[in-house]
Amino acid sequence: MLPPPSQIIDNPKFSSWFPGQEKIAIEILDWLQSDKRFLCANVPTGFGKSIITLVDGWLSGGKVVYMTATKGLQGQLLEDGKGVGMRRIEGQNSYTCIASPPLTVDRASCHTGLVCPVKGSCEYYEALDEAKSARMVVTNYHYWLAQNHYGDGISQSQEYPLVIMDEGHLAGRALENHLTVSFTYQDLDRFGVATVAPEWSWEQWQLSSQRIASELWTELQVVKNEAMSNPSPTTSRKYHQIKSLHMRMLEIAGAKEEWIREVTPSNISLCPLWPRTYNHRLFKGDKILIMSATLTRKGMDKLGVPERDTHWIDAPSPFDPGNSPVHHLHSIRVDSKTPPENMVWWARKIDQIIEGRMGRKGIVFTVSYQRAQLLQRLSEHSDIMFVHGSKDLVSTVERFKKSPAPAILVSPSVTSGWDFPGTECEYIIIGKVPWPDSRGELMKARTKEDRDWGAFLAMESVVQEAGRGTRSQQDRCEIFVVDDNWVWFWHKYREYSPYWFQQRVKGSLDMVPEILERR
Repeated sequence: MLPPPSQIIDNPKFSSWFPGQEKIAIEILDWLQSDKRFLCANVPTGFGKSIITLVDGWLSGGKVVYMTATKGLQGQLLEDGKGVGMRRIEGQNSYTCIASPPLTVDRASCHTGLVCPVKGSCEYYEALDEAKSARMVVTNYHYWLAQNHYGDGISQSQEYPLVIMDEGHLAGRALENHLTVSFTYQDLDRFGVATVAPEWSWEQWQLSSQRIASELWTELQVVKNEAMSNPSPTTSRKYHQIKSLHMRMLEIAGAKEEWIREVTPSNISLCPLWPRTYNHRLFKGDKILIMSATLTRKGMDKLGVPERDTHWIDAPSPFDPGNSPVHHLHSIRVDSKTPPENMVWWARKIDQIIEGRMGRKGIVFTVSYQRAQLLQRLSEHSDIMFVHGSKDLVSTVERFKKSPAPAILVSPSVTSGWDFPGTECEYIIIGKVPWPDSRGELMKARTKEDRDWGAFLAMESVVQEAGRGTRSQQDRCEIFVVDDNWVWFWHKYREYSPYWFQQRVKGSLDMVPEILERR
């Protein structure tokens, strides 16, 4: 038996354990004492993973680094863990250089070797010092990977007794993004290879990258001397650009296996087929706890998590499946080949769902920003829709959360790490089975090796989307799928969804069902 969370982490918000939480917390504590390095915890959305891991992290007695992929969850953890001194650290591009605003710290003159007279007051370095000395730290995957690979980590001892990876289904994607090397043709033009680089074989890329890296190093020293004698924002930016290109070339030169090349009209990028060869950059810790609502053996195998050194937890959902039924509504097949005139019927089906729920708030998932904008143009309820772009996501979500019903958030991207409890969201519309873009060379290569990879990723997204509005036993949130591809997709790939989600899936309907009553 454990005491209530509020007594352990000094937060009155968590006065008692939710059903099932204490059992999982104890199982994690047992794992911490075991000889297994990895724990993969498949825990349903809304279960309260963060409070469990905050408690277990604090009870572990050592340094704990907590990683997430979204700013929303980072902020929530910082607030929930303030009683135990939780600290937050982000990348240098999130902090303004006080010596030369509006430059961010990652492009500051201090990186050229110049002594900064106000470094002691720098917001970034203050945050880094706090993170290094704190017991509990929350950060993001990108910063964790960059700081450990290029910097000196976020621990004074550079040791990490416990590393917690929330939204763990995104860990592989984060490592992939960290590894991906991209070049614009302007980058390559300076070396006279912009016209031939798209045709290079992998062997040519490696040989050329060694030569180019050497040339860049010489150029970097010249710019560094210039920055030391005549510091300016322009010189700092130039130094940063050359250094970034130099590191990218070194990454390719040192690669141990062939990478996949993507060529577009604007740039060339290279990435490993699977990130597992480089997972040591991610798995820096004595104990690694990976949590998500959609962890699978397939996903963890692709990341290189060793089965023999891993303990698994598959937690059942404590919520009544009747509180969040998943219905398919007959409409049209939604894909890239769907005629524009058919999308009018698609928008009309979505409107029918909304019309019966004008006293409530909902979310529509569209997969793409383009389809989100299309729905806003076609819908009769566009006046109550909150549609965001890539730069105003957080502010739009905040406005939606504060708005009274009726209100609809139309989004392709709030699929993971976002909470909409209670009346913040009482219905969810999945406008399209979220297949990943299959046109790129990397996806083609992966599906050639694993033909179900795209379906696996699509199911992962469906489960995450469907769980945004069910965060407690009291929540009621209906889920509607309005893409007829769902019928064959669910029949063929349901095995890639967790059992607790399968319990919520109902059949197909021609008419929108009666509204799910609140209790």
